[in-house]
Amino acid sequence: ASISRDPKDIARLDPFVTLDPSNEDALSFAGTNTRQNQFTVDGIRQNDEFGLNGNGYPTQRSPISIDAIQALNVSVAPFSVINNGFVGGSINAVTKSGTNTFSGSAFYEKSDDSLLGDRYWGYGPRGNGFRARQDYNRVFDEKTWGATLGGPIIRDTLFFFASYEKFESQFSLNEGPVDAGFANPIPRITTSAVETFRQGAKTRYGYETGSFVNVAPPVQDEKYLAKIDWNINANHRLAVTFQETTGTSFNGSTTSAFINGGSTTQPRLALESSQYVKDERLTTWNAQLNSQWTDAFSTELRVGYKETETTQLPVGGLTVGQVTVNVSDLAGVQAGSGTPQIQFGADNFRHDNYLYSEVKNAELIGRYSWGSHDFMAGARIETRDFTNVFVSQSLGQWTFNSYADFLAGNASGLIIRGAVNPTGGTVPARFGTARDGAVEFGYDVNSLYAEDTWQISDTLRLNYGLRYDWFAMDDRPVLNTNFRTRNGFDNTANLDGRDLLMPRLGFNWTPSDWSISGGVGRFSAIGTNVQIGNPFGNDGARITNAVCTGAIRGVTDLSVVPTGANCTFTPGNGSVVALDPNFEIPSAWKYNLTVARDFRLPLIEDFRLQADVIRTDFENALYYRDLLATRSGSAPDGRPVYTHPTGPVVFDLLLDNLKDGGSSTSVALTGQKTWRDGVFEGLDVRSTYTYTESEDGNPMTSSQPDSSYVRFASADHNNPVLATSDYEIRHKFTVNANYTRAFFGDNETSINVFAQRRSGLPFSYVYHSSRTGNYDNDFGNAVPQSYSGALGTSNQLFYVPQTDGNGVVTATSDPRITYASGFNLTDFNAFLNNTGLIKYAGSIAPRNAFRTGAVTTVDLRLSQEIPVPVLPTGKLKLYMDIENFGNLLNEKWGVLEQYPFYRGVGTVVLNCQTAGVASSCAAPNAVYQYSSLQSAGAAGTPLGGEAKRPNAQLPASTWQIKFGARISF
Repeated sequence: ASISRDPKDIARLDPFVTLDPSNEDALSFAGTNTRQNQFTVDGIRQNDEFGLNGNGYPTQRSPISIDAIQALNVSVAPFSVINNGFVGGSINAVTKSGTNTFSGSAFYEKSDDSLLGDRYWGYGPRGNGFRARQDYNRVFDEKTWGATLGGPIIRDTLFFFASYEKFESQFSLNEGPVDAGFANPIPRITTSAVETFRQGAKTRYGYETGSFVNVAPPVQDEKYLAKIDWNINANHRLAVTFQETTGTSFNGSTTSAFINGGSTTQPRLALESSQYVKDERLTTWNAQLNSQWTDAFSTELRVGYKETETTQLPVGGLTVGQVTVNVSDLAGVQAGSGTPQIQFGADNFRHDNYLYSEVKNAELIGRYSWGSHDFMAGARIETRDFTNVFVSQSLGQWTFNSYADFLAGNASGLIIRGAVNPTGGTVPARFGTARDGAVEFGYDVNSLYAEDTWQISDTLRLNYGLRYDWFAMDDRPVLNTNFRTRNGFDNTANLDGRDLLMPRLGFNWTPSDWSISGGVGRFSAIGTNVQIGNPFGNDGARITNAVCTGAIRGVTDLSVVPTGANCTFTPGNGSVVALDPNFEIPSAWKYNLTVARDFRLPLIEDFRLQADVIRTDFENALYYRDLLATRSGSAPDGRPVYTHPTGPVVFDLLLDNLKDGGSSTSVALTGQKTWRDGVFEGLDVRSTYTYTESEDGNPMTSSQPDSSYVRFASADHNNPVLATSDYEIRHKFTVNANYTRAFFGDNETSINVFAQRRSGLPFSYVYHSSRTGNYDNDFGNAVPQSYSGALGTSNQLFYVPQTDGNGVVTATSDPRITYASGFNLTDFNAFLNNTGLIKYAGSIAPRNAFRTGAVTTVDLRLSQEIPVPVLPTGKLKLYMDIENFGNLLNEKWGVLEQYPFYRGVGTVVLNCQTAGVASSCAAPNAVYQYSSLQSAGAAGTPLGGEAKRPNAQLPASTWQIKFGARISF
């Protein structure tokens, strides 16, 4: 079943592949980073080149129609030297070609909310309570249609193939004012309050905020592909492929932390002007010339071009930035807990957001056969160029403490970032300078490689080779002399001159019914290009933070910087991201062994048993460290405490290498049986069990450097230690069964079942928050971003107090810890035991030492062929796809429960004290004070000693059905 028509639904049949439905079906090979894979179409890389999309594509859906694919090759360790550009795994799609016979197809598919499950068994949206029946109301209507056609232009000489596919979806939002009938009502904020607020903004500022959003604009995706194959003569063949994919989607900013995260302190409604439309376009050209010059010598010439463009435009335009207003005093806001907020204007990350990339490549491969040797040598050059417009807060980020202040124009805060002349002086700050700060950079990746495939005997083949990659880069970030003064080196390092040697060795031995293969080799990937581009967009010289010294009073226009605020830009006053001058290209050593046996005995004929082992060692993995963080001492549990200088510069982040970047080990056992006759004729069953252990230092989960630096659980973000990877799925068991048989003439009836049971993803226990506004300032970690709801937790790992002789935490069992008045130690002990934290008593609980529950899902496809009288060779196939079929049978089945990014679960509120008075955590004799246990229920109740619950991932936790019809000839 493939409701999304995504090649990843085929790739998941590989025992080492896992998809994450909570993150746009992000794909991980053997527990490795989802952003470190490669997806190619006819040799052209179609990854998300910059690294912003969770699905790994440069488009909102798959960049290619699945009907245009002839073959899909999935490999975690292809040892030929021709392969590189990934440390996870590789997927290569080969497109169809025309032949001497005309052939084609057309299809139509449909799904809507009547074909989607509307309930599941799980926890409530705020992580409290027991599991119970939960309602899920998602109103949508989606359809997909397309066609293919291929055939001869000149018989035996010139052929064509073309493919088209279009997806359309209309959906309604499920969050809104408490009295508007939404499935997830936002507490306290009513429709009348929204209208009063809207009119107030129009009267005071002349700005149309828009109302709350009910129905979103249509989501669209179109795919075009055209291919020409030319047999020039008997020895030369040329193939040219053109491909274009465009997509438009409506996206919402944070609507309510109350609904999304479990926070009871901040119900939030974002109005229409906060939403944005994202347009994406992918265009590729690819030409391949295969030439057979002699019986022994052949060449292959490949030339490719890829262009991507992404625009994110706020519905309210680019005049007013993000405005957040506390509205407890707004007429129509209901009484209750928390601080309700209304937000409008372009959200912080859409203050002019544009991305363009252009990738050109050329590759020449020569092959020469000599006796039992097949030699191959090649050269490749790939040129990558990028333009990125992204300066968050360049239109301003406003906050108002009350609605009365909002009507009076009295802001409590204004944050501005902008672009200035790096060699100029201080100037008045202004909005809308993002285009002046546009980043343009590019570089070349050059490759030389050679390989020998030696057929030692009829059963033994050995291939060995060497690949050499080196980078050429003329562009450098703008020099920031203040950074040089602070740190003693320049921020202008780039990729130029950095290189890597990659030896490869592989073998294949096929004695009798056995097949034994394996290899060892080094692979490389520099990471995502957004990480390479961050030093250009965060030089701190021309992109700087405003300093405002005046009061923000009496504002009447949110599109200009108020004069009385005295806000100025000074070159060099911005935070900096830099590449380490000694940066090395990240790489991975892969080791693989595969042993397979085909059985042809009477009772187990056509049965194959296979064992695979894949080991990956990561070398020079990426991570960020903050050069402004100076260690001032140690906290009570021994973790470091850092200090930062005051001023507009929040951080100096260095993109650096972890020499030991961790490792991944996976073992897979696969059994496959095919029945060719008898009652089970047409049945094929493949079953796999995969065990994976994976660890990393920094999971590098974000495209933003400050988020990647701090947004993972650690006791020392500047010096991360290896721990269980965020991407590890420890156990996975899959069964893929396909039964195809013609019961009515030659019209096939087919049933396909894909069942999977897998472990949950790992998570960490961290402090819920600290007394300071930025959650980890007690330990000296600058957290410039604002997180709320379930994300409103610290990034610091939780210290588990020592126990007494009876294994119980008491008020005096650990001299490092005191407890606030009224803190319930009975619930706290239950909490530690129920979560498993008690095993780490007297130490810091490790990162990702815990994981959510396993999940079992079953996907089903039923299809039936019907003859088409007007097309003698044609067939009409009617089919139905059911995803999460188990949930259709029982609402308790197939529910995927995970904690939201970054999967840190809060425990207690932390304060540091000395002699009962608040102090630095590094102060002599400082102790921790624990308060406010973050349990799933009230103190003294059965849930008072349970942790907050994971959220069901929707719609992945409910069933969905899609109907389709396809005609082919």
